[in-house]
Amino acid sequence: MEFSSIAIIFDPMKNCLLLLSVILSSCKNEDLSPEEKQILQTHITRHNIATEARFVQDSIHELQEHRAKYQLKYKTGFSEFLKDHMILFSNNWNRPYNINKDRTLTLDSYLDYCGVHKYNPKEQIKNIN
Repeated sequence: MEFSSIAIIFDPMKNCLLLLSVILSSCKNEDLSPEEKQILQTHITRHNIATEARFVQDSIHELQEHRAKYQLKYKTGFSEFLKDHMILFSNNWNRPYNINKDRTLTLDSYLDYCGVHKYNPKEQIKNIN
């Protein structure tokens, strides 16, 4: 069997998948009015600000702990060690992913999260702040 005949078979399937994804994405936001979307967006913005503040607070705490714990131990190269550790801390702060620690949450990613977990977007927003 040639590749061209396989492509002919899969071409209609590709169109069906595209149509299905468009239908699903339009259904996803169907039950939210523009006012509800705006309310959710306000909650998400508030969440992002609070989460960023929590991240900064956790970073300061981590920095102070490491400074107190390792400064005398690593007299030479301590600032490089601390810098590398804080980069690692920052990269791993939200691993594994937790929506409560998402500092760049968007309305679309929030609605996707609710869709995947079968949460009501209007109710779940109260649990992430």
